[in-house]
Amino acid sequence: MTELTVAIVLSDDAVLCRKAVDHALSQDGVDVEIYLYGSCKEMGEALSSGARVSFIEMKKPLTYSELLHKLATDSHARYVISLPANKHLLPGALSALVKELDRDTKVEMVCALQFASDHGGGINRAAYHDHWERALELQKFDSNCLKDLLTIDFLLGGVKIFRRKPLLTKVFSRQKQDTNYALVWSLHSQLKSRLLREPVCISLGTLPLKDHRFIDTGDYLARVISLFSANSPPERQFGALEVLYQSGQFYWRNSRMRKLGVRWRQKYHRWLITSGLQHSSYRLRAAILQKLPLVQSKTSPGVDSGPKRVGYYLWQYPVLSQTFVQREVAALRRSGNDIVVLSKTEPEHEFLTVLKPALADATLVMPTQTVDELKALKQKFFRKNPLRYVLIYLYVIGHRHHENKSWSFDLGVFNNALKLATLAEQQGIRHLHSPWADNCAFIALLAARMLGISFSVQARAHDIHRDSYKYGLREKFENADFLVTNTRYNADYIRTILHRRHVGKVMQIYNGLNLEQFQAQRDLCKTNTEIHLLCVARLIEQKGLTYLLQACKILLDSGLNIRCDIVGGVEDIYINHYITLRRLHRALRLENKVNFVGAVSFDEVLTYQQGADIFVLPCVIAGDGSRDIIPNSVLEAMAMKLPVVSTTVTGLPEMVEQEKTGFLVPPGDADALAGAIRKLVDSPQLRHDFGIAGRQRVEQLFDSDKNALAYQRLFCGEALG
Repeated sequence: MTELTVAIVLSDDAVLCRKAVDHALSQDGVDVEIYLYGSCKEMGEALSSGARVSFIEMKKPLTYSELLHKLATDSHARYVISLPANKHLLPGALSALVKELDRDTKVEMVCALQFASDHGGGINRAAYHDHWERALELQKFDSNCLKDLLTIDFLLGGVKIFRRKPLLTKVFSRQKQDTNYALVWSLHSQLKSRLLREPVCISLGTLPLKDHRFIDTGDYLARVISLFSANSPPERQFGALEVLYQSGQFYWRNSRMRKLGVRWRQKYHRWLITSGLQHSSYRLRAAILQKLPLVQSKTSPGVDSGPKRVGYYLWQYPVLSQTFVQREVAALRRSGNDIVVLSKTEPEHEFLTVLKPALADATLVMPTQTVDELKALKQKFFRKNPLRYVLIYLYVIGHRHHENKSWSFDLGVFNNALKLATLAEQQGIRHLHSPWADNCAFIALLAARMLGISFSVQARAHDIHRDSYKYGLREKFENADFLVTNTRYNADYIRTILHRRHVGKVMQIYNGLNLEQFQAQRDLCKTNTEIHLLCVARLIEQKGLTYLLQACKILLDSGLNIRCDIVGGVEDIYINHYITLRRLHRALRLENKVNFVGAVSFDEVLTYQQGADIFVLPCVIAGDGSRDIIPNSVLEAMAMKLPVVSTTVTGLPEMVEQEKTGFLVPPGDADALAGAIRKLVDSPQLRHDFGIAGRQRVEQLFDSDKNALAYQRLFCGEALG
C-alpha cells in the first residue's frame, strides 16, 4: 500500500505546477503518490503522465477542510498531505514528517514549517532569516519582514501531514469550530528561534488532532486579528492587517471578514503612501551622508604591537561546512595565541554531534537582550563618547553595506555592533577579526571603532565574489588594519577594488590542514577491477556536479568499470539545482553507479577518502558569481594521497599542479573531464605518483600550524615579508 498521498491544487501557472510535481516526486525515503486537483483538464492530464501522478477534475474550488476530506476519501494511503502549487518541500521533508507520525501513533497530525518559492522556484529562506532576526531584536516587524512573513505563510501554519483514517471520522464545514488558537500561536512563538536553521524542512512540533480541528482559512485569519487587541503596539496590529489584506483571496466569501476587509484595506493604502514617503526620505538622508568617513580607532597599526587577545566574530560557530575556520582557530591556539570566538548565534544541534566538542571551547555566544537592556547599552556608549557614537551611527546610515539596506536593517546592524563591542570589552579583547568579508565584517568594524581597537578582515570566496555580497567591500577593506585572503587569485582581485594607498594591506595566507588527521593507509598501486571515484561537495551549482554526472556517463558507455560517490548535503536556497541534478541522474540512468551519499561527519569523509582511487571536483563559476576559491575537499584529498581531477578556475591552479598532483581541465567541459579521469583509471602508477606529490605539496604550502605563524605576526602588529 502507498505510504503517502500528496494533494496538489493546480494554479494557472504551469511552470510552478510542474516544479511542485517534480519536487514531490524527488522526495527520498517515502513511497509517494500525487493527486492533482483542478479545473484545467489539459494541464492536469499533461502533468499526470507518470504512473504515480493522477489528475482529479474539480468543478468548483474547495476550502482547505473540504479538500482534506475529499483527499481522505480518494486516497488509500496511510498518510495524506496537501501542498499548494507554489510550494515545494525540501529533500527529505516528507520522510521526516512520516517518521514523526510513525514515532507516536497517538498523534494524528504533525505541523511543519515551509518556505515559499518565487516564480522560478527559488526559495527565499536566507532573506527571511535576516528579516526575522531583525524583527526579534527590534521587538517589532518592519515592512520588509512583513512581506516575507506573508510570502512564507508563517502565520497560516505552514504544512500539516495527517493520518488518513481519522480524517474520515471528522466533521468538516465552513462554520467556525472550536479551535485552540492559543496553542497554535504558542507553537509558532516557540519555533521562531529555531526557524530556518534545519538542513531539511523537518517537523518542529506536533499537535494532537483533538486539540486542533480544521477550520476555514478565513476564520483562522479572523482569530489572528483578534489576537491583536486594541492595546497591542501599532506594528503588531499592522502585522495582522497586512496578513488579512494580502490573503484576501481566501476569505472574501465570509461576510464578517468582508466588512473587516474594506476597513483594513483603507488603512493599508494609507500606510502604503506614508511608508513610501518615509523610505524615500531615508534614501535621501543616506545619499547626503554617503561621503562621511568612519571615525578612526585610537590605535594606529604598529603602535599597539605585541601579543594581544583576539576576538573572531562570526554569524555562527562552529559550522560543519566551514571546517577550515575551525582548523585556523585551533592552529592559532596551539601556537599560543589568545583567541576568543564570538558567535552571533548558537551552533546547530546536529553539527555539535558531528564536530569535536573541543572546537567549541572558548566560544561565546552573544546574549539576547531585552529592549531595556539594549537601551542601557546605547546610553552607556553615548555617555562614553557622544561624538563617536553619533558619527558611527551616521556612517551606517550613509553607506550601502548590504543588499537589504533600510532604516530597520541599519538599526539592527548598529545594535549588533553595540552588543559585540560590549562583549569584546568584557572579555578584554584588543583586536577584532572577521574571518569572512560579509555583513559580520561590517559589524566587527563598527564595534572596533566604538572601542578604539584594531580590526582586520579575511576575504575567502562567496563573500567577495557573489553578486549580493559585493556591497561595502571597499569600506570594510580600506578601514581594516590589514586584510587576509587565501589565494593569489583573490589578492589580485581585491587590489583592483582598493585605492592604491591601501593595496599594501592585502596579505595572502593559504588555508591549512591539521596534517595529523590525514594519514592514508591505502595501497596506491593496487589494481582494482572497479575504480572508485569520490567527490566531496555541497550540492550547489559552483561545484559543477552536472558535468561530473555527464563524465561518468561517458566513461561507463565507453566500457570502463567505475563507480562514484558524491558526499555532501543539500542547501535549500539551491533546491532547484538539486532537483536538476537528481533528474539528470535518473535521465542518464546512473542509479547503480553514481551514489548521492548526503552530508556525513568528518570521520566518515575520511573513510570515503581512504577507500577512493581518484578525487574529482569539476568547479565552475555559478550564475550569481559564486565560486570555489580554494576548495577544502581538494586539500583533504591531496593530504590523503589521492590524485585530483578538477578545473582551471579561481585558485585551483595554485593547489593542483598540472600533471604533477592531478589534472586540471577547462570548466564546463564534460568530455575533457572524462578524458582526464580515464588517464588516471588506465594508469595505477600515475595515480600513485600524483598522490605522493599531492601530499608533499600540502605539507609544503597548506600546513595549518605553519600558516598560523603568519597570522600570529599580523595580530602582533608585524608586517609579513
